Amino acid sequence: MMGCHQRYDLLQRQLMEIDAENQTVRAVPQDPAGGRAAFSDFLSQHQLLLGRALFNVEIYLLPRDSYRSILLEMKNVVSRWGGQLSFVYLPSHVSISDARCDPNRTMIEDVVRSAGIPFIDAGVPLRSHPDPASLFVIHLTPEGCRLVADYVMDQLSIPGS
Repeated sequence: MMGCHQRYDLLQRQLMEIDAENQTVRAVPQDPAGGRAAFSDFLSQHQLLLGRALFNVEIYLLPRDSYRSILLEMKNVVSRWGGQLSFVYLPSHVSISDARCDPNRTMIEDVVRSAGIPFIDAGVPLRSHPDPASLFVIHLTPEGCRLVADYVMDQLSIPGS
């Protein structure tokens, strides 16, 4: 049986970039050799984070700096009204049992922290549960939601988070 990390290698990829001047997103021509690289290598080589289209049919990729710019703008908006932005990372149900199904987790944390935004990994309480699979039926169950909510509230009460 093929793991999800292997399926990423089989999906069609489309590099995207933000055109700040026209406020649009556009496709970028690709090097055909790039499609043959392992997916995680491809992400690293191009300094990308992934975004998935509906039903994971295709993967759209944006430069990490684009995400950082968006996060900085969000942080500025929130700080203008006196709030503090925190980023809660909720991994997919499959990556709770297999971290290879979440190839961007470390890069996402790096981008969020580089923008000066506290990063809260909601996967921590899910992975520590005796039966993590019971917390998901595609989406979080009520028990899974409670665990995540309690964890996030605890993290928000820690000074500096």
